[in-house]
Amino acid sequence: MKKNLLILLFALFTQFTFAQDFWKKLEMPQEIVSLHAIASNSQGWTYFATNKGVYVTKDSGESIIPTALQHVVYNLTINERDELFAFYDDKMFYSADLGNNWTERELPIRGTAYCCISNGNTVIYGSDEEIYKSDNLGLQWTTVWETETGAFYVKALFKKSDNVLLAGMFRLTFGSKVKKSRWDDTLPGIHRSNNSGNTWYPWALQGISIVSIAENSKGYLFATCNDGYYNRGLYVSTDNGNTWNKCLSGTHVQSVVAAPNDVIYATSSYQEEEFGPIFAIVNRSFDNGVTWQRIFLTDVLLKDIAMSSHFDSIPVLKILKNSATLNHFE
Repeated sequence: MKKNLLILLFALFTQFTFAQDFWKKLEMPQEIVSLHAIASNSQGWTYFATNKGVYVTKDSGESIIPTALQHVVYNLTINERDELFAFYDDKMFYSADLGNNWTERELPIRGTAYCCISNGNTVIYGSDEEIYKSDNLGLQWTTVWETETGAFYVKALFKKSDNVLLAGMFRLTFGSKVKKSRWDDTLPGIHRSNNSGNTWYPWALQGISIVSIAENSKGYLFATCNDGYYNRGLYVSTDNGNTWNKCLSGTHVQSVVAAPNDVIYATSSYQEEEFGPIFAIVNRSFDNGVTWQRIFLTDVLLKDIAMSSHFDSIPVLKILKNSATLNHFE
């Protein structure tokens, strides 16, 4: 039985004539059974964080080869100098030469890096209840935000500018870490930093769990909400976060990205009837979320979407299948 994981590559055409046939199914190398994160560098190379380390494609997915890091990693970020930072539990791996060599560095606490961003020597990542920052490529770390409720994850980090950063907070609604009496509805939503991540404050969509943030060239902000059955969808702000309106409702929106031409892509789930099969959708909007088109439908769970740094190349979708079929997919 062949082991593989499928990713989907979406080819962009000059005339923007899209169809489901334009999606190409790629097979990852046989040893890869879980794909955790995707990032692209300035050269258009796409890197994959996997159960077997960091892999890279330099030719839009025609070939996918391992880098020198052969240790499981769960998240990945690349700065403007094409330096790579890969995260696993209590470790961060750093590469200054496109993945040919890696240096292991310790994180301040063992836990999952749900999101991470980098800019020059600065690296920031969000974990269960904290945001950590390093100004020297991960050699030392400072806790720049934390909560004691035990019921919140930092699920999204977004760089609006060099100084202004946004963080999406997710409310945990089940499990042993939830302490309902200590919930604070100001914590979910979007937090903002105006000093490159040194301090943070509640800023927008308070009380709503946010899992992904994007911005187009006009400064319109988009935030995905996945807060249980009754509060889910995609919000848009056209006035720098002062007011927000839901522009995609009634569906679990997992991720959103803005293309350089201001086309918005969002991944979501769809269920025709209660207890029926759940399908994953790629949604596209040409008018800042006013109207949407479903441009791809699959029975494979689409978790994240990422845009290649070369817009004439490919956006890449991260795919996660359920555990019953992940390791044995034919």
